[in-house]
Amino acid sequence: MLRFLATSALLIGAAACSPATPRPSAPSPTGPAWQLRLAVNQRSSYTGTVAVSGSATALVADVRLTSPLPISAQLTGTMVGDSVSVRGPYSAANGCTGTMTLAIRPDSAGWAGSSVIEDRCAGTLRAAAQLRR
Repeated sequence: MLRFLATSALLIGAAACSPATPRPSAPSPTGPAWQLRLAVNQRSSYTGTVAVSGSATALVADVRLTSPLPISAQLTGTMVGDSVSVRGPYSAANGCTGTMTLAIRPDSAGWAGSSVIEDRCAGTLRAAAQLRR
């Protein structure tokens, strides 16, 4: 029994010291426009594109939603590690305006995260965000 415990402790110690398998590098958020889908309050989906430019300390996200309603936004923010956070004003074709926040991280198919929309017409809306190429 003592030999079993000593062997187990040695294996556990070796596993704790072994280097972790590195995670594949995240795709850059900048470059060609991403297809954007915002699933708002699990009820409706808004689709369009987002083009991200700049550097990690000064990102600009140009959001152009086309369906079901045209919405334009110019968001600014930063990238810390592999997390992107941008925020800014938007306007919709129906005359509503407000502030949009987008917080995303890499996932297996691109980027995903959440959005909070402070809309002057509809109030606070929460959405799941997906960016795909």
